[in-house]
Amino acid sequence: MKNKLLQILLVILALAAAGFLWWMLSRTEGAQSKKREDVAAVVSTHSAEYYEGKIQVQASGVVEARRILQLRPQVSGKIVWLNPSLAAGGRLDRGEVIFQVERQDYQNRLEQAEAALEQARAELDLEEGRANIARQEWQYYRQRKPDEDAGNRQLALREPQMRSVQARISDRRAAVDQARANLERTTVKAPFDALVLEQSAAEGMIVSLQTPVAKMVKSDVFDVHVKVAVDKLPYIRMPENGKQGAAATVVMNSGARDLRYTGSVTDFVPAVERRGRMALLIVSVKDPLEQNRAQPLLLNTFVSVLIDSEHDGRYVAIPRDAVHYHSQIYLFDEDRLRIVQPEIVWRLPELVLVADSVEPGDEVIVSPLAAPVEGMRLRRSAEGGKERGR
Repeated sequence: MKNKLLQILLVILALAAAGFLWWMLSRTEGAQSKKREDVAAVVSTHSAEYYEGKIQVQASGVVEARRILQLRPQVSGKIVWLNPSLAAGGRLDRGEVIFQVERQDYQNRLEQAEAALEQARAELDLEEGRANIARQEWQYYRQRKPDEDAGNRQLALREPQMRSVQARISDRRAAVDQARANLERTTVKAPFDALVLEQSAAEGMIVSLQTPVAKMVKSDVFDVHVKVAVDKLPYIRMPENGKQGAAATVVMNSGARDLRYTGSVTDFVPAVERRGRMALLIVSVKDPLEQNRAQPLLLNTFVSVLIDSEHDGRYVAIPRDAVHYHSQIYLFDEDRLRIVQPEIVWRLPELVLVADSVEPGDEVIVSPLAAPVEGMRLRRSAEGGKERGR
């Protein structure tokens, strides 16, 4: 009996100990849970604002010459004068004399051709006289003997001889024109405003039609062949009906700083490249050597291009740092986290533009969150705090 009471007492004590332990654990978990609820994640925020700047399409491309000329003479001979500007880096104006080939031989040939033409004209005068006499004789003969066969009328009137002399005059006139053209070609002029890239001639050099004298490019305009994503094309104004295409800014990195040149879209290649599926636009830069004389735009340079778009609508701008996983935006809403996923309509170097879900004045979170949960408590960072829109 005594042992049975002892066993009951031990069971009661065990149950009491278990109950006490459960009570202590419940208090501890409740305190920890309350403590966790009281702990707020520290974040930095940024105030969203309406975007008021230009929306530009960002692209890249290579600067190329619109026109390249491998200069060769049109007549052979000795170079007797060479323009001092005909050197690598030299510039030539349209119509400016580049070099002069010795003229005397071509002047002599012109005089010979003109003399031959005069001789042919004299023969024509003589033949016209003979033809008049023959015509009179023919008429007299026909009046005296109208019934007799007079033979071949064309031969009697010397018509073949007249055609032969006229053909000789045409040939001599063409020879004069050719000799005069060759004489003019001894003076070579720049066909356009040119920048000399290479020069391989010198005074006294004997040149032929195959001799390269210089390599030059059109200097008043350079073209940038720009690759653009196809989905951006609808927002770029193309040149049509006499209207200029979209304005563009060409950015060349010189190492120390970025240099900018103004241009515009002048052409569109209606094809998509096989790799990358990008479209090709032509952005032309006028006066590329004059816009920045200290550092002109360089040919064959890889450049960035910013093209003004015609994107309609008013959008809210937020920093790129505020775009998180799956294009989500974290909002600081009365010390709580609110997660939205707006439509991102444009991406700029430092900003993204959204069309919904974010209003001007909303605080977007620009710092990372380890485990974001809708409604979790937040607290602004003492260092970052709330930043105004950029």
